[in-house]
Formats: sequence, structure tokens, C-alpha cells
Amino acid sequence: MGRCDEALTLYREVLKKQEKVFGLEDERTLTTLNNTGWSLYENKLYEESKEHYEKCLERKINVFGENHAKSITTMNSLGNLYLDGFKDYPLAIKYKVMALEARKKVLGEKHPDTLSTIMNIAIITSCGTSDMKKARELFKRALVGYEGQLGKAHRMTKDCAGNYKVFLREHPKEKGAAKELKKLEREYPGAS
Repeated sequence: MGRCDEALTLYREVLKKQEKVFGLEDERTLTTLNNTGWSLYENKLYEESKEHYEKCLERKINVFGENHAKSITTMNSLGNLYLDGFKDYPLAIKYKVMALEARKKVLGEKHPDTLSTIMNIAIITSCGTSDMKKARELFKRALVGYEGQLGKAHRMTKDCAGNYKVFLREHPKEKGAAKELKKLEREYPGAS
């Protein structure tokens, strides 16, 4: 039995006990439910992970509200699950956009966590849809936000620039892509 298997077994045992002792909507129970979903995801048990995450999100929204950090974390996890586990880009985008909207309300448009979510949606959009115009707009939005908040020398800004450069290299026929790529190469020579 590997460490992920052991963790999953323990999470399941603890979850049963917490549901019985504390109830379904207790914060401790919800944390364990979320962690069980994560452990199932790590063990590639995607259907069961989805069930746990969806239950968890429903309960967290009921207890904390849609814009609470705990709810946002589970929205983000569902987005990752649909992306990595199911390759379901529309559902991955749906949950990432839910997380984005909540983060914008709580943290603001320019917060690094909000910008990170925008960049992740740009990456998913560029990989899983044919809407390259939308992906490009999202990359630009994230990069401009990072530059304004953190500056060009910050690691997160450079990572975003690197991801945007990869996108532009992969879509050279997009209008103005070559010019934009040259500009980014000058401004961010070390980024991807």
C-alpha cells in the first residue's frame, strides 16, 4: 500500500467519524471532505473525487457562502479535476470562472490570486477551445495586472509572460502575434 492509498484510507475513516460526531456541515467535516476529494484525485479515482468535491462545494456554499475562500478553493479543485482527470475543458473553465468571479468580489481584479486564476483560464481556453482571441485577451489581462501589481521583475509576472509567449509561439497566425511575441521577447528574455 502506497502513501496515497494510506492517506485515502485515513481520510475516509476520519470523514465517517466526523460526519457522525460533528455533522455534515461542520467546518472540520468539510475540510476532511475536501481533503478526501483531493486524495481520491491523487489516486486517479476521478468519479469518486468529483462526487466528494461537488458535495463539499454545495455544503461550503450553504455554510460559508459562494465568495468565501473555502468555497473558492473547492471551485478551483473542481476545475483542476475536470481539466486533468476528465479533459473536460468547458467544465474546467466553468469552475475556474466561478472561482474567478468570487475572487474578484473578495480580493479585487488586481490581486495576485485573481490574476493567477485569469492566467489559468487563459491556458485552459488556449488548450481546450478554439477561441484563441479570448485566450489572448485573458493572457494580456493577467500580464498587465501582474505588471501593475508586482512589477516586471517579479517571478509571477515572468511566469505569466512565459506562458503568454508559449501561446503566441503556438499560434503565430493570430493577428499581431509575431509583433507581440517580439515585444515580450525583448521585455522578458529569460521567461519561457
